[in-house]
Amino acid sequence: MESRKSKHDFHPVAPGIILIIAAPIFYYILRYGVDVPYWDQWEYVGFFDHLSKGTLTLKELFSQQNEYRQLFPNIIFVCLGRFTNWNVRYEMMVIFGMAVIVSFNIFRLSELTFKGSKWKKYLLLILANLLIFSPAQFENWLFGVQIVYFVPIVCLTTGLLLCYSSIKKQWIFFYCIVLGSISTLSSANGFLYWMILFPVVFMPINKSNMINLWPKILIWIFAATITLILYLYNYHTPGNHPAIFELFHDPLKSFFYFFNLSGNPVGFGNNFQRSFWSGLFLVAGYILFIAYFIRHLRDNELNRQLKVWILLGSYSLLTGLLITLGRVGFGVGQSFSSRYLAFTLYLVISVIYMASIVFEHRKKSVHPAKIHNYLFWFLFIFLILVQIFKYPASVNNLKAYHNAIQHAKAGLLFIHYIDHSKCQRMIYPANFAELEKRAEILDSLGYLRPGLIKSKVIEEIEGTDHLDADFGAFSKLRVEPDSTFTVSGFATLPYRNEPADAILVTAKNGNRQSILIAFENSGNPDWKISIPIHDIPKIPSEINAWAFDANTGKAYRLKNSHVLAE
Repeated sequence: MESRKSKHDFHPVAPGIILIIAAPIFYYILRYGVDVPYWDQWEYVGFFDHLSKGTLTLKELFSQQNEYRQLFPNIIFVCLGRFTNWNVRYEMMVIFGMAVIVSFNIFRLSELTFKGSKWKKYLLLILANLLIFSPAQFENWLFGVQIVYFVPIVCLTTGLLLCYSSIKKQWIFFYCIVLGSISTLSSANGFLYWMILFPVVFMPINKSNMINLWPKILIWIFAATITLILYLYNYHTPGNHPAIFELFHDPLKSFFYFFNLSGNPVGFGNNFQRSFWSGLFLVAGYILFIAYFIRHLRDNELNRQLKVWILLGSYSLLTGLLITLGRVGFGVGQSFSSRYLAFTLYLVISVIYMASIVFEHRKKSVHPAKIHNYLFWFLFIFLILVQIFKYPASVNNLKAYHNAIQHAKAGLLFIHYIDHSKCQRMIYPANFAELEKRAEILDSLGYLRPGLIKSKVIEEIEGTDHLDADFGAFSKLRVEPDSTFTVSGFATLPYRNEPADAILVTAKNGNRQSILIAFENSGNPDWKISIPIHDIPKIPSEINAWAFDANTGKAYRLKNSHVLAE
């Protein structure tokens, strides 16, 4: 095990760089994070139900969730949810905090391994943080479940940093065992920690230290085996996932999937060719630098510098292989999923640091040395431009993802009164009856904000604030020859500068109450809805339209009313 004190002082510029680049993501989480359970999060409702009854058990927290055995993330979800009434925006903040930890770990590792000038370290830190805090991984920032994806890389980078620190060796070994256990029992790729960290914990192994290392190696293998057995205990493949043998049925598709996945962090949008070739060049560069490492294996200092980045890159590559194994059956297009950037971006970071270390090393033996500075600048400028060009489109994708969840939340609040597809397909496609049951549980616990709508009478939720605001207009009503009528208009929430989360169409009943007859949460400010005439309580009837805000549970009447005559 290696132990070495840093010869570099800690400079306040580094945390400043991290905070400046991370700040927009913090803002996006505050601005666009939606406080509502979404997709996989509905599987955790039972935790809070049993917690409120005092019946929550460790076995339940240990139980398999989809393909994951995520004991430690489940503990985070329950503890955080208990003190925040399960406001999932706090989970997003935990994800952000984990990203900050990873960023800091990478900075400290660069301080300990990269011997270039101070300004180059800062430039590399800028580039690394543009990748770590990219809005391109918008699903990870706005979906609290993604804590599962961040735990392994936090454990791995912390373990690498510990191995390069000056802490006593026995404590480093103990901490690394603990981190490995947390990593394995958090995510499907968490077990990779044991293999990746082995070379820095135990190597080099030689005759002089063989006797002393064997007991620790056996302990390491024993701990890894036990955690893997626990992870695989009573494990079953989810029925809605493709078979892992799909990888062998169509090797060419798997080939393209893997390289597309690897190149996505520096690809341009969902462009298959650019992502594929980016992945191919990144993997080729990674292999080239490993070859350089092997060629100079006797150079202990270079060995020490490159090893950590080789291992960091292997995390992305090995995880990419696992993703390909489990997901290629969904099609190559699925490799563009923004959530996978939490795994694959570290290949890019490892390659740029390995390139910089190799360039510095070759400057000592190759003349003229300027060529390596040119190569450094070319690599840096190219990757910076890629991130700059991707940034606006990534932010737009983040906003679109936010809008989709907002409209899904609107459907959830009206779950008792609307067509199943307008709620289920958007927020929990697995089982509508189960969704309805779990929504009632959360509502009874006070964990839905606002609560479920309890009546079809819209005056009961009419907003009395923003009286001077223009929410839009109910423009047209037209009777169709097929016993339906079409209504259309325009609706926004001006104080949020966004489309209404849902459009509510009402008809007056005999008591002059506005009764909900149609609901639309497609997310467009321009709306058009077709309604069967037999849904009207009485004819003639006054028809109104409302803009609904899912954050407050309030409805705001749009300008104009129309009368549906006989």
